[in-house]
Amino acid sequence: MFIEAGATIGVPGCGPCMGNHLGIPAAGEVVISSANRNFKGRMGQPDASIYLAAPAVVAASAIAGSIASPGGSRTHSLPTQPAMLMKGQQPGANSSKKHIAALVPVENILTEGYSSNSVNPDIRDESLAGGKVWKYGHNVNTDQIFPGKYTYTLTTPEEIAAHAMEDLDPLFAGSVRPGDVVFGGNNFGCGSSREQAVTCLKYRGVGALVAGSFARIFFRNAINQGVAAIICPEAVAAARPGDPVQVDLVNGLIHLPAGDFAFPAFPPNVRAILEAGGLVAYTKKARTM
Repeated sequence: MFIEAGATIGVPGCGPCMGNHLGIPAAGEVVISSANRNFKGRMGQPDASIYLAAPAVVAASAIAGSIASPGGSRTHSLPTQPAMLMKGQQPGANSSKKHIAALVPVENILTEGYSSNSVNPDIRDESLAGGKVWKYGHNVNTDQIFPGKYTYTLTTPEEIAAHAMEDLDPLFAGSVRPGDVVFGGNNFGCGSSREQAVTCLKYRGVGALVAGSFARIFFRNAINQGVAAIICPEAVAAARPGDPVQVDLVNGLIHLPAGDFAFPAFPPNVRAILEAGGLVAYTKKARTM
């Protein structure tokens, strides 16, 4: 019955909600979903709108062609253009309709590009990261760091690294240099638990991550892969895109043109994981001692 009605049947597991099921929305298309996230680019297309609703509402809306009540009364028309709340725009501005769960793009501050593309994350002093600042805004999510649509098609670190920050900053992967430091606002790394969001940064040579705060699972993934994730809101506020920066993990200092900013030094067990290059390498090393 469902197939005859035009439905596509999928297997259980990660699929449409992360852009991994029989294609992705086109730019400007509107989706209503019973999944749990609708941030920018979630289904593999940064320029599509995603509305979240209960399964019964989704089913009724699929039949009606607009957001509809399961009881049959039409409640809201789906817009023909992505309903995104841009910087400086207030909810409801320029619109008389109430848009449900409108997407809020992350403020994106781009930096100057670099020429070197060589990356070897295993050849660097883990106690001191040095390079230039790449700065972004609040709520940078894992799909912006590494698009979910590549989760099951790219497997090697080099393949994954080539798409680092693709949905947030297309210039990043081809321009970042080993030792550069990524700065972000609050809740950096929110979204899914996929480890590729850290893997792509590590193998592009990122020396450290500095943010106002990190999403919990992303923070742990970073430590597990040997990437220092530092919470220092003062440094984030002072850093400017392209600034020279050094991060001293031993003394807990971030050196920027605006000054030196202290952060709590990592405890010895975390330092040991970072110096070993990640939790797996640390565990293997510990077994041989």
